[in-house]
Amino acid sequence: MLTNEANFVLHHFYKIYKDRLDEGYSEEMARYFYDDEQVHHDYFLGFNFDDFVTYTKELSSNEYVTLGYGDGGFAELIINPKLIIEMENLYKNNAKKFINALIDLKKLVGA
Repeated sequence: MLTNEANFVLHHFYKIYKDRLDEGYSEEMARYFYDDEQVHHDYFLGFNFDDFVTYTKELSSNEYVTLGYGDGGFAELIINPKLIIEMENLYKNNAKKFINALIDLKKLVGA
């Protein structure tokens, strides 16, 4: 079980992953993210930085992502197949259902 905030971050990472694939990224590169500050700046400015790091650690402890730990945060983040499989099974590639879920989660967390 994830907190609402971590669940939003999980969904948002999946959306970024899918967008990257659509943009022509390789599977490997679509799953890879650089350090915590860069990822926060590029995708998660709606969250306090320390809270964002906490949510990524929650995802890591539930095996949705792998973190290369750095200075209290992470030096890299890799989306694990578990995240992709669960999102694909949950939404069966139904983009409208996925976007509605992301919007609902965003409202819940106030991001």
